[in-house]
Amino acid sequence: MGPELIHAIFQGGSAADLGPRVRGDRLTLEQAADHTAALARACGVAGRQGECLKALVLLWNDHLDEAHALVQDLPGPDAAFVHGIMHRREPDYSNARYWFGRVGDHPAFEPLADAAAPVLAAHASLPFRLIRDGCWDGFAFIDAVSAACRSADLPVVADVLRELQRLEAVTLARHLAGL
Repeated sequence: MGPELIHAIFQGGSAADLGPRVRGDRLTLEQAADHTAALARACGVAGRQGECLKALVLLWNDHLDEAHALVQDLPGPDAAFVHGIMHRREPDYSNARYWFGRVGDHPAFEPLADAAAPVLAAHASLPFRLIRDGCWDGFAFIDAVSAACRSADLPVVADVLRELQRLEAVTLARHLAGL
């Protein structure tokens, strides 16, 4: 049941914007809370992990302030990961780098690299090296998003970066849910 719920939360509708833009097909706060509660029940997730999962779902659904409020004071690499994504989307890239510095060597980085590799291989012209030594490089992704958002060529790479951001959210959600 957990994988199906993750799929429903992160694969339905359009991909989250690289910045703070709010999509028309996002889940409302109440819907996001309901989906998170169902996922947490199905996977037996509670406490800090549950708060991080809820913040990630809120963040994916463009509720940046509410996600930030949840992870602001939570310790640990999972909260720092969500916090870093939130600041990347604001965009506050230097703050995102600070939070990714607190993530350390996260257990989701290797499966994220595995998931991202086919996407990157299909778009070999991307000038970003997002996988290093078999692991996802969160700092390089921040730099890629920052460069793309400053570039006139944003439409060329934005879809790929949004898909990578989706994979990042799905992989982190699977980790937080213990899947």
